[in-house]
Amino acid sequence: MMKVNQLYKGFKVLAVEDVPDCSSKGIYLKHEKTGLEVFHLLNEDEENTFAFIFATPNEQNTGVAHIIEHSVLCGSKKYPLKDPFIRLENQSLNTYLNAYTTQDFTVFPSASVLKADYFNLMGVYADAVFFPLLRKEIFMQEGWRLEPSANGKTCEIQGVVFNEMKGNYSSFESVAFGAVKSAVLEGSHYVTDYGGDPLFIPSLTYEQFKAFHKKHYCAANCRIFLCGNIPTEEQLDFIEENVLSKVKDSGKKILWPEEKNVSVKKYMHAYGPADSTSDTGKNSVILAWKIDDATHRPAVSLEVMFLSALLWGNDCAPVQKALLDSALGEDVAPQTGDLINIKYPVLFCGLRGVQKKDEKKVKELIFLTLENLCKNGIPKDDLDRVCMEIELSNKEIVRIQGPASLYMISRSLRGWGYGAKPWETLLFTKEFEALKKRIAEDSSYLPSLIRKYLLQNKNCTLVTVTATSSWSRKRALAEKKLAASLYESYGKEKLFSDLKKLKEFQEKPLSKEEESLIPCIGVEDLKLVKKEKNIKESLVKGVTVFESKEPTNGISYLQVAFPADILDAKDYIYLPCLCMCVSQVGWGNQKWDKAQSRIQSVTAGLGAYTHAGVVHPEASEEDRNKIYVGRDWIIFQTKFLEENTKQAMSLVSECICQTDFSDTERLKELVTSQYNSIRTSVIPYGNYYAYFRASCKNSRVRALIEIWDGLSSVQSAERIAFMDEKKLAKKLKTLLSKIKEGGAFVNMIATKKGLSIFKKELPSFIENTSLKPLGQKKVCPDSDFYKLTELKGFKKFGPAKKSCDDEYIEIPGTVGFSAYSFPCVPAGTKEGVAQDVYAHLLSTTTLWNEIRMKGGSYGVSLTPVSTSGFARFTTYRNPLPFSALDTFKTIIEQAAKAEYTKDVVDKAITGCYSDEVVPKTPSGKGMSSLFSTLYGNSDAFVKRDLKWLLKISAKDIKKVALFYENNVRDGKSVVMFGSDVSQKSVSFDSKKQKIKSDEKLSGKYIKIIL
Repeated sequence: MMKVNQLYKGFKVLAVEDVPDCSSKGIYLKHEKTGLEVFHLLNEDEENTFAFIFATPNEQNTGVAHIIEHSVLCGSKKYPLKDPFIRLENQSLNTYLNAYTTQDFTVFPSASVLKADYFNLMGVYADAVFFPLLRKEIFMQEGWRLEPSANGKTCEIQGVVFNEMKGNYSSFESVAFGAVKSAVLEGSHYVTDYGGDPLFIPSLTYEQFKAFHKKHYCAANCRIFLCGNIPTEEQLDFIEENVLSKVKDSGKKILWPEEKNVSVKKYMHAYGPADSTSDTGKNSVILAWKIDDATHRPAVSLEVMFLSALLWGNDCAPVQKALLDSALGEDVAPQTGDLINIKYPVLFCGLRGVQKKDEKKVKELIFLTLENLCKNGIPKDDLDRVCMEIELSNKEIVRIQGPASLYMISRSLRGWGYGAKPWETLLFTKEFEALKKRIAEDSSYLPSLIRKYLLQNKNCTLVTVTATSSWSRKRALAEKKLAASLYESYGKEKLFSDLKKLKEFQEKPLSKEEESLIPCIGVEDLKLVKKEKNIKESLVKGVTVFESKEPTNGISYLQVAFPADILDAKDYIYLPCLCMCVSQVGWGNQKWDKAQSRIQSVTAGLGAYTHAGVVHPEASEEDRNKIYVGRDWIIFQTKFLEENTKQAMSLVSECICQTDFSDTERLKELVTSQYNSIRTSVIPYGNYYAYFRASCKNSRVRALIEIWDGLSSVQSAERIAFMDEKKLAKKLKTLLSKIKEGGAFVNMIATKKGLSIFKKELPSFIENTSLKPLGQKKVCPDSDFYKLTELKGFKKFGPAKKSCDDEYIEIPGTVGFSAYSFPCVPAGTKEGVAQDVYAHLLSTTTLWNEIRMKGGSYGVSLTPVSTSGFARFTTYRNPLPFSALDTFKTIIEQAAKAEYTKDVVDKAITGCYSDEVVPKTPSGKGMSSLFSTLYGNSDAFVKRDLKWLLKISAKDIKKVALFYENNVRDGKSVVMFGSDVSQKSVSFDSKKQKIKSDEKLSGKYIKIIL
C-alpha cells in the first residue's frame, strides 16, 4: 500500500483514504511535473476500470467537445488506423468500452477482467486522447460536412454528431430540459448545448476543432480514475511509459469560466417539436431552482437529492401528489428531479399537459404545498420512504449498461471536478448517517432546508414549453438555408475535392501492418467460463418455488409470477396497463398514496411486468413437459432488506389479493401518464420500435413483444387512456382475477440468511395470497396474436410483393431508423455459434464502415437470435434509413464471396467472447438462472456453445456467409423516418390520400400521430 507523501515515478501520494462505500482504499496522487492527477480505488474487484477525464466546459453550441470525443478514437500516432476504437470492440475482451461528453467533462472509460487486455485497452485509449491524428477527413466524418442532396441540385449537411443531435432535437422532452436549464442558469456556460445544436455545429471550423483539443487534452488538465485490484504502481508505470514520457508540453489546467453574472430568468416561454396534430394548447410547466451554496459539495449534493426524493420522488411524495390531485395537468413532467453533477446543483418540478391559463397556478400550488409542509411538518411515512429508498440504492450491487465503477466515476466527479477531494462524494453512508442524525435531532431541520433551497431561494424560474409543429418546420427551413449559404461560400470545386478525399480515406483498405497494430488477446489465451445455473426447485403447499443463493449484500429479491397464457389473445393488449396500475391504485380500504407509502417504507418499490420467451430448440422432452416451461407471465417483483422480509411479503400479498381498481380517478391519472410516456419514447428509441415491427410476424413470442412494447402498444395505450374509467376498472379487475386462478410460482434471490427467513414466511405467504399450483395454458391460434399487431391506418402502395409487406412509417422529427428481420442459422449447431462471430465481424467492420462512417448513422448492428431462427439488422438515428437496407443486403452478398483468414476470425472470436466474461450482479445471476429454467436452456447447451465458439474456423464463417446470402432477401423491412429525412423515398399526401414513392418501393405506409 502506498503512503502519503511517497514519491513514485514522479507522482506524489497526496492522500490514502478508506472508502468503505466502495470497499476500497482511495489513493490520490499528482504528477509533480505535469499536474496530471490520479485517483485509484484499490479493491478486490477483478474487473478493472480506467477512465481518462478532461475538463471541457462547453461555452458554445458547436458541440466541439462532443465531436472531439468521437474523433480522437479515429486514429492516433501509435495507432494510425481510421477506426482503432471499433477494432477494439471487435477483438478485445473488454467488459465495457465507451466515451461520453457532459457539460463539463469528456470521459473515456473502459474495463476488462484480464490484466493483459486491460493494459491493451489503456494503451490504445491513452494514445488516442493525448496523440490523436485529428485528420480533416475525421472532422468531416464525425462532425459535419456538406454533401449533394439526392436531386443533385442542392446540398445538405451530414456528419455522425450532426445526425445524432438532430435526433436529440426531435425529442420534445430533450428540448424542454434544455430550455429549463438555460433559464435557471442564464449567464453560465450551461445555457449551451454541449452535444451541439445542429444549426450551430456547422459554424465550427477545423482550426477551432484542433485548437480545442490542444488546449483541453493535456496532462495538466487530465484526471485518471482507476478502480480494481491491479496494483497502483503497475498502473503508474504504464501511464509514465505510455503518456508522460512522451508528453512535450503538459499544458495548463482548465479553470471554470468566470461567470460573475450567472442569474435566473424569472420566466421563460419556449417551444419544442411536435407532430402536426399536437398543437393542443397544452404545455409542460416546470419550476427550477439554482442552489448557490455548494461549498461543501458532499453535504449539499445529498441534501438536494434527499429533498428531491422527499418532495417529488414519486406519486405519493407530497408535492407530486398535490400536482396530480390538482388536475391542472395530465401527468408529472419528466424533467422533475434534480441535477447535481454540475457546478450549480438544480432542483426541478413540474407538470405536462397544462393549459396556458393554468401555468401560474402550478407554481402557486407548489409553493403552497411547500409552505404547508414547513408549517405542519414532514409526515413520518415520507421520511421512512426516502430513507429506505436511499439505503437500498446504496447497498445494492448494480450493473446498468456497464460496471458499477461507472457510477463511482460519476459520483467522484461531483466533488473532484469542482474543488473537493475525489473520495469525498463517495463517502455516501457517512454523509447520509449525518443527515439522518440532523433530521432526528432537530424537527426544524428539513423545513429549514425547504425554505433555504426552495421557498426563500430567489434563484427560481418558471418555464413553459409548448409543443408546436411550426418549431420543427422552422428549424428544417433554417437548416436548408444554412446548407445553401455554406455551399455558396464553400464552392463546388472545393466541396467535391474534400468529399473525394473523404471517400478515399474511408475506402482505403488497411495494410497487413496496420491490421496488426491494435493489440489482441489470442484465442489460445481464452479460458472456458464457468456458467452454471444456481437455482433450486421445490414444492411448497403444491406451489412451485425457485430459490437462488447469491451474495446480495443483505438485499432479497422476490418474484411472484402468474401465467398470462390462460387468457384470450384479445386480453393481452391490456396487460401492460394491468402491470403498471396494479400496485399503484391502492387496495382494500387503503387509498393509493397510503398503500404506496407503506410499500416504499419497507421495499424499493413493488411492480409488475410482462414476460415471454422462446423455448430452446434443443430443450428435452422432459423439460418441455414441465408445467412452467415456455409460458407467458405477469411477474410481480420487489426487493427489500432481508430483515424486512415478513413485512414485504405481507404487502405483496395484500396487493395481489385486495387490488380492485375501484379508484377510477387514480386509474385515469395512471393510464394517461402511461400513454404520454410510451408515445414520447418512440423517437428516442425508434430502432427498437422498428425492429419489433419487422419481426412481429416471425413467431408468437415476437408478436407478443410488439403487442406489449412496440408501436401496437402505443395505439393500445392511446385507446385505453380514453376508455371509460369504470369499464377499464372492471376489465382490469376481471383479468387480475383470471390470472390468479391460473396458478403461480414464487422465486427468491437472497443470501443464505435471507433465504432462511423467506422459507420461514413462505407457507403463510402462499396461504394468505391464495396461490395455487400452475394450471394448463389456454391454446390460442398464433394468428390471433398476429392480428393484434396490425396498426390502424396503413395504406398499401406499389406493386404486389409478398405476404409479408414491408412497412414505411412516418414519425415526427428529423431522424430515421431502419430494421430488417430475416432467417438465420437455428440454434444447436456449430454454424449457429459461428454466425455470432460472423455478425460481430460484420458489425464492427463492413457495416460500421459503410453505414456508420460513410452513411452518418449514429448506430448500426447485426444480431442473430438463433433460438428464434431470425436475425435482426438495425440502424439508429440514420439520415439514410431507406438506402441502408439495400446497402446491408449488398454487404451480405459481398461477404459470401469474401475469403476469411484465421487471424481475422480469431480476433472476432475474442470480441464475441468478451460478452461471455462480463460479470453479472448477484440479482442478475439469479434472474438468468430463473429464465434459463423457464425456457429450457440447460447448462449443457451453454458449455457446448462456448467450446464451439473457441473452435470456430474460417471455413465455419464461410458456411454462415453463404447461408446468409441465400436468405437475406427473404425478410421484412421497416423504415421509420421523420418528414425531413434526407433522400426520403416515400411520402403521404394527407389531402389527396395518395402515396408518393420511388418505383422500387412497395409495401404499407402509415403516418404515426404521437
